[in-house]
Amino acid sequence: MSDTLTLNVEGKCGEKKDEPKCSCSPQPPGITASKVINIRGVTNFSKYTHSIPNGTFKLSGYLQDGDKIGLTGAPIENVKEVSVYYWNGADTNPILLGITKDNSGNTTTSYYGRNDNGINDWISMENGLDELEALDEQNCKLNDAVPFEIQDSTSGSLPKDSKSPPSPPGSNYTVKAQKITDSSARDSNGTKISRVTLNGRPINISTPPDATSEIRLYSSPANKNVPIMFELKPPGNGNSKWFYSTDRDGNSWQEDAGNNFYSDNQLTEALAKKLDAFTCEYHKEVTIDLSFSGNGSYCCDEHVDKGKKNEGKVSVSVAQVSCQHRSPSITVKKHSITTDWSISGIKYNEGGNGQVRMITASELSFPVTGVKTVHAFYCGEVPKLIYLEGGPSEVRGKWFENNGSNSRDGHWTEVKLSGITPGELNKTTECQEYNQLVEELRCNNYRQCNDSTKPLPLLGGPGSQGPGESGGGERNLEGTQGGSSDGDNKPENPHQQSSFSPVANNLGEDQFEGGAGVSGSDTEPERQVSGVKKADKKDGEEDSKRESGYFDEEGDKEKAKATGGTTSTETRTEVASRHSPLERPPEAKPPPPGTGPAAPAAPGKDGDYGDTGKADSVGREAGARAGRDPSKNGDNRSHGPTGDRDVLAPGGPSLAQPVTTTSTLQPTSSATAETYTPESSSVSTPTVTNKETAPHDGEPAAPTTLTPATIKALPLSHTTNVSCHSVPLFGLLLHIQTHK
Repeated sequence: MSDTLTLNVEGKCGEKKDEPKCSCSPQPPGITASKVINIRGVTNFSKYTHSIPNGTFKLSGYLQDGDKIGLTGAPIENVKEVSVYYWNGADTNPILLGITKDNSGNTTTSYYGRNDNGINDWISMENGLDELEALDEQNCKLNDAVPFEIQDSTSGSLPKDSKSPPSPPGSNYTVKAQKITDSSARDSNGTKISRVTLNGRPINISTPPDATSEIRLYSSPANKNVPIMFELKPPGNGNSKWFYSTDRDGNSWQEDAGNNFYSDNQLTEALAKKLDAFTCEYHKEVTIDLSFSGNGSYCCDEHVDKGKKNEGKVSVSVAQVSCQHRSPSITVKKHSITTDWSISGIKYNEGGNGQVRMITASELSFPVTGVKTVHAFYCGEVPKLIYLEGGPSEVRGKWFENNGSNSRDGHWTEVKLSGITPGELNKTTECQEYNQLVEELRCNNYRQCNDSTKPLPLLGGPGSQGPGESGGGERNLEGTQGGSSDGDNKPENPHQQSSFSPVANNLGEDQFEGGAGVSGSDTEPERQVSGVKKADKKDGEEDSKRESGYFDEEGDKEKAKATGGTTSTETRTEVASRHSPLERPPEAKPPPPGTGPAAPAAPGKDGDYGDTGKADSVGREAGARAGRDPSKNGDNRSHGPTGDRDVLAPGGPSLAQPVTTTSTLQPTSSATAETYTPESSSVSTPTVTNKETAPHDGEPAAPTTLTPATIKALPLSHTTNVSCHSVPLFGLLLHIQTHK
């Protein structure tokens, strides 16, 4: 048996743990072999070692394949161990020999390497190289593989290129690119990465055996020393290798599949979302997503989707802010951070079209620590205002607005909103605060509301004073009744509907509550509405039934049929009459022929006429037809300067008084008005002629005859058939909506 070992460098003795036997021949007695896969923390190389426990042996200067060690091939005495090294990326090609000798307790290691794959002799390397340095040098020579140091990419033979590509869309991550070139600064399409280190510490990942043309580091603004991910990009259009850190110190790394990170050789939002997820999961930072829909939580898949539903690090609640005067509501989303983590960025989707932007502002320097809540106010789906609750003084309690930048990132600026805190906003926000929001949002979806202390009249100003005692005449958007001289004119039901009840129901009950007299002048002669007076008990019961849908269409027809009415074409006066539930007047004797209108059976009471009540629905034309001078006063139908445009007010003339007037609200239908005549009536009936139903060519108009009984019988459910498409009513609606 020989006391000399002739080494087989390609035998990989000790490959199997359960077979530590050496296959080299010849070999000394007691020789063993083992495989080492961790070399000072580096796992990218493998070492096969031969040794004699507690002893030494002689190593032949020639290898089993005939190659020699050193210049002469002389035997090497007092060998404690000899090792053969491979790079895992080329595990059939040995790159280094390490020989350790023990000379009387003095242990030294020498390394031998080949200068070229075509030359098989192993030459002693320069002194002073440690194990990893010798491996890196030989790996570069034989396998064209170099190490990569994240913080100093000039290590090995990897020159640094300072050019940095843009961040992935929808993110503010820093991207640092290192392009691999040869010594002449030309692209080196065959260079590989042998291993990766961070601040000299090895990263326990398996690098690809294929060539890498570029290395990209993706770092968060919160931690530029340790990248969230890095990419080993191959030449051409090959698939990259992606790795991510699983702790803030970069001690542990794992590989990611990298699905859909590129499209047409451009980075996609999928990479940005993956970076957000890793940042949340491993680095205690959150990215606020203002385009997150609905209520719920996010950040991240680890916390939301893996058995921890609704436990995302950011919870979202949606609310509506509106003025107490029924202005359009503003959508606000509250993004609350449930931990003490910092904010690494704030992003949003520009109108849902896939254009993701990051918020930038001179006062916002990410990461931002201490922020508990981000409130976002929207125009449609696009955030326009944000408010930061908590955080450092630079951002705490401050508002920022979207200035409409078209750049890749949305540049926002600080804006001053006096005395507004989102936590105090609700569905009945004061007009001043609501209007500040509307002004800053600059959104066509919203309109400023009006302060309740400054009511807007629906129509024009009052006419001149009539003979009745004065009472309030205007009605504001709150719909309160005009005041009377003795205060007894207030409605018993604060939610009593006005004469235009279908409109009131559509716009909200508190916008059209019943009021007394209505102003008589306006810039548009046909913009009118009648006042409302307290109905009797029977009227109230029928109104309640009508509002609740008690009278359906068939019931309306039967009702009209019983009273001689109609369910199709009606005049404007009929509609106005049905909308004004007046008290039944006492009977009055008809006047002698040719003497003009009958006097009212009872004088007006306090509050019967407001400043605008004296014109009523009997205008100047009525007086002219009755043989009266319309400029004179003297009865309860006196006319103010604008009386010809007024409508029936609660204190107006009795329906028992025969009056002829011309309707100013013209229905769209041109059908001839029907005549309603009850079977018996002891009172005179007023006649109302509708202009649109009058014959042409100077022919006299066909009158429409109404009686109080007929008016009471007309079904309320048909009011919209005539009035909802008329120009004056449409104008009224516009007037109301404009002043919300």
